[in-house]
Amino acid sequence: MADQFNHKYELEFGQPISFYGANSTNPSTSRNTFVPISTTTSPDVVAKRLTPESSAVKLTQHNMSFRVTKGKDATTDNEIVIYNISDNVRKFLEANNGNKPIILLKAGYETDQNLPLIFSGEVIHCIDTFNGTTRTTTLTVTSGTTAIQEAYSVKSYRKGTTGDQIVRDVIKDLKLPEGTIYIPESMYVAIQKPVSYTGPSMEFLRKLGKDNNFKVYVEDGTINVVANDTTDVEFVPNSTDLAQLNQTKDPKLAEKARQRIQEQLTEFRKKVPRKPVSVFKISSDNNMIGSPSVKTADASQTEKLAGNRQNVTVTTTLNGAYSIGARVVLESKYHNGIYEIESITHSGTFEGTDWQSTLELKPVSDYEVKV
Repeated sequence: MADQFNHKYELEFGQPISFYGANSTNPSTSRNTFVPISTTTSPDVVAKRLTPESSAVKLTQHNMSFRVTKGKDATTDNEIVIYNISDNVRKFLEANNGNKPIILLKAGYETDQNLPLIFSGEVIHCIDTFNGTTRTTTLTVTSGTTAIQEAYSVKSYRKGTTGDQIVRDVIKDLKLPEGTIYIPESMYVAIQKPVSYTGPSMEFLRKLGKDNNFKVYVEDGTINVVANDTTDVEFVPNSTDLAQLNQTKDPKLAEKARQRIQEQLTEFRKKVPRKPVSVFKISSDNNMIGSPSVKTADASQTEKLAGNRQNVTVTTTLNGAYSIGARVVLESKYHNGIYEIESITHSGTFEGTDWQSTLELKPVSDYEVKV
């Protein structure tokens, strides 16, 4: 039946990750459950978290529905519903219920040679219900929640430590695989007074982001730090010049080091003027469903607000290529221009008409784009 809608998906479940590993020297404390990835966890285990090499279960034809969101608080619970799964699949889920097995969802269309990944995370809850002969299995899934809830930082930095080092240390404390890491150039300078912090790692990282103009978010189980104004490859000053700038007490030497770093930055910007971003065109004659909406109590105000370049919400046909921070060239009756994707919600029903992506967009004007 799904053929008439041209829908296609792959839903994979992987085994939970053992925090202590298979060769733990302390069997009494070893457990088959996922907690933040340890710095001693082998690289192949980290890789399996994102793309499990030995999935226990793979579904492609069961009727199912999903609603998953990226870009907001990573603790947001998402939902995947599967109909009439086999007893074997149910036993696997039941055996691992509470152990947070890996889950990957790819979705697109029959014409896609490679289905895009639209969600990667953990199953945190599983419920089975029956309505006559129909079995409905509802999975509550989330991305990076365990690490965010459990990661804790105890940090103390003396005067002279560079800001980028503090950011990298906190990222390590989260013990999540790294996604996009673009630390602002302004963070590559020494702090002028000691800094101490004790508390949840993500809270500290988000505070650093708020104070230093960069975004922090979890997407598909990876931690991402992206400067609001950044280049393709982060600028790293010459280590000798940076050390002289931060440590010398001679104002003349410090000024010379500062000038050399500025020259390096100028040359760097000539080579890479801007971070390239994905660009998507959304229009009423292309892939848009309905019209863009503005968050306002009175929907009749849409036309009046249009000229003020408000944040808008737009729905399109399902597109797993959308990513946080990508640009959208929007063409509609009341809202036109370049926008940045702040949030993505993918939703769909395999044997139904719903197969779409809803984007929350904010207007931007700092990038030249070509589509």
